[in-house]
Amino acid sequence: MRNELADKGWKNVVAVQANPSLDAADMKQACEWLKQILEPQSQQGGLLIQLNANEQASDFHQQVRALRASVRCSVVRQIKMSLLPQIAQQLSPESLLLLQALIARNYGATGFVVGLQHSRSALRFVLQYRDELGIDLIPVKHRTARQLAQTPPLALAA
Repeated sequence: MRNELADKGWKNVVAVQANPSLDAADMKQACEWLKQILEPQSQQGGLLIQLNANEQASDFHQQVRALRASVRCSVVRQIKMSLLPQIAQQLSPESLLLLQALIARNYGATGFVVGLQHSRSALRFVLQYRDELGIDLIPVKHRTARQLAQTPPLALAA
């Protein structure tokens, strides 16, 4: 994936987790980060959606198509999706977030959105390693309960 992104000339790539749904706040944060980083009229950036889903599910392909159709970011022309194995049960929240950030970097991402599904302690843990990670960590601002209730996730089709 890293070589493919480099061949396309993508110099700035932000990764967002969809686990198994994509939160609207995560998407908004990713687009805002790219807007700040990219020069106007530049096509040298992109969005990488890292999907954690059960590919054995009978409606897996329908879920992926629904997720892809729901992704909107006016800053980028192309969006790539990558399927990651479900490993959340085997790792602590801190280790899981660190692994997700490492995978994003290894896939060629230069930024990684840390969404609201991650605990603050996991974010603090990963921030300790930001220099070694070599990737910008982009935390989504925490919202009030009212804001959370009013912002539905960009969910996969049921």
